[in-house]
Amino acid sequence: MYLSKLIEELLRKLKEEKGLRLTREDLMILIKNKVNKLKIIDDETALFIIAKELGIKLVNNSIDNFKLNIIDLVDGLRNISITCYIEDIDYMFYDYQDENKCRIRLKCSDDSGLINVNIQGRNARLLMDKGIYPGIQLTLHRCYVKSNDGLIELHLRRNGHVDVDLASIHKEVVIGTVYKITEVRSEEKLIKSILTISQLNSNNFIKLLLLGSSLRILDEIKCGYLIEAHGIYYYNGYFYVTKLSDLRILNYNVP
Repeated sequence: MYLSKLIEELLRKLKEEKGLRLTREDLMILIKNKVNKLKIIDDETALFIIAKELGIKLVNNSIDNFKLNIIDLVDGLRNISITCYIEDIDYMFYDYQDENKCRIRLKCSDDSGLINVNIQGRNARLLMDKGIYPGIQLTLHRCYVKSNDGLIELHLRRNGHVDVDLASIHKEVVIGTVYKITEVRSEEKLIKSILTISQLNSNNFIKLLLLGSSLRILDEIKCGYLIEAHGIYYYNGYFYVTKLSDLRILNYNVP
C-alpha cells in the first residue's frame, strides 16, 4: 500500500515538475531493474533512488536497515547501514562530563563515492575511547541521510551502532620535544590541536594532529616537554593521535 502511494506521488511529480508522462508499468520496470542491479534493496528503496536520478524528491522515506553504497544515498533515507573507510577526521569533541555533547565529523568513502558522516552522543564517545584513525573501516547501522546546503550527509542515529575494524591499523611511535602548540577551535570549543615536535636525535620536525581525548594532554604540557606519541602517519603529512593513553610525557627537556 505504501509503495503504491509513493508510485502515484512520483508519477504526479514527474508530470508536474518535469513534464514527463510515465506509466505505473514503466516505473515497475525501472524498480525491478534497480533491485536486480543492487540486489540488497527492496522496491521502496529502489523507488527513492530512481526518484533521485530523475531529479524528484519524495518524502517520508522509511526503510529497515538496508545496506547501501554511498552513490545510492538519497536525502530522506532512514534506518540504513553502510560500510566505508575513514578518509579524514574533520573534528572530534570529547566531553568527559556529558557524553551527549560528544561529537565526531568524518569524511568517509567506499568504492562509489565520498560523504560526510556525523556521529554524536554515546556512539561518538565509544569510538573516541577505542581510538579511530584514517584508513579504518566502519560499518554504521541505523543511519539517516540529510541534505546540508545541497550536499547529502550521513548521520548515525542515537540508537544506532558502529562496528570498527581496527585490525588493519598499525601504530608507530615518535618521540620528540614540543616546539610549537597550535589550537583549533570552533564556536570556542577546542576540536583539534597541532603539536610541532623536534624528533629526538634528529633535525626533523613532525606535526602531531591531536584529536578526541588526546587533547587533554594540553593541560599538562608546554613547549620544551619531551613526549612520546603512538599513532599513524597519513598522506596529508600529519601524525594522528586520538587517545590520551597514546601520549606520554617523558620529561621537561629545556636546559
